[in-house]
Amino acid sequence: MKKRFLACLTAAVTALLPGSFPAAADTEDYDYIGYFYMDDCPDTLYTGQEPDLSNAVLVLSVYADPDDQNLQVQPCRFTVGSGEFADSYTIDMTKVDFSTPGGYLLSVRSEPGVIECSTDLPLDKAKDGKIRVKLKGDRISYYVVLQSNGSDLRFEPTDPRIADGAPIPIPLDLINSTDVKLIGTWESEISYTFSDPTVAELSMDYDAEYYRLLQFNPLRPGETVLTATAADGRSCSCTVRVVEHLDYPAETTTDCTTVSDPIIRTVWGDADCTGRADIADAVLLARYLAEDTAVTVTPQGKRNAACFADADGILDSDDLNVILQLLAGIRKAAELPVCPE
Repeated sequence: MKKRFLACLTAAVTALLPGSFPAAADTEDYDYIGYFYMDDCPDTLYTGQEPDLSNAVLVLSVYADPDDQNLQVQPCRFTVGSGEFADSYTIDMTKVDFSTPGGYLLSVRSEPGVIECSTDLPLDKAKDGKIRVKLKGDRISYYVVLQSNGSDLRFEPTDPRIADGAPIPIPLDLINSTDVKLIGTWESEISYTFSDPTVAELSMDYDAEYYRLLQFNPLRPGETVLTATAADGRSCSCTVRVVEHLDYPAETTTDCTTVSDPIIRTVWGDADCTGRADIADAVLLARYLAEDTAVTVTPQGKRNAACFADADGILDSDDLNVILQLLAGIRKAAELPVCPE
């Protein structure tokens, strides 16, 4: 039930974006209007490797009530590898440059036409467990991250203001904790050691296939060197500095004028920095992820919107989904950020 409610709320956000309005219903030759979308989009891809999408799950979403475009149900799910409805959708990766790391858009386009779909749902217009669905020519885009397919093992801070090789600041109060990515783990087992285990300890090591997100439990102010060693012999180190608070400014200089952007307390989901999370924040983030050049998200807004603690630390559809769950009451602000299971 929660997934259906979230799907409806996501559709409400999508409907506010340009070019996303559903067509008017015409019941002469079909039962419902619908479109395909990818239920589990690969958030991380790798250079030099065409992704295997055979296990990717696609979902058919239909408007259950022509007069209520936000009321949607999902009558069927299938994998790309099954070949089902293969002629009725296209997965477009032409905007992904597999030779260069970066952020790109992958999209699923529904090919216009009428298809017949089997369903177990008690839909009003279902006949013998089947419905006819008129597909709109929708293109649902997903923001994906293309990472370097290198062989080195290295630490990277998730906070872009921290230079590579600089000490990683971890606050004792954990209001604005800074996590660390371990890059290049591949399938090798990793062991960790601290030069001074009384300063900090590892509280979580989330395995994200080739990446790991490390979170720390600060114990006392001071510095300690964290060393990661892979089972295949590779190793790397970084310095962790436990501080009382993270209150340093991020300074930029323009025309000899220095402007400070102090870190303020995170308001989860508040992408537009109005002091609270509402549907406008979900719309703003959806447009930002779709690379709408008419909108901008400030650094603080990006911190507020980072509600899903994935390994790459980049805003994506997972963060948008958590914000929608927050607005729907499925999650509470005190539970954020959500850590992948």
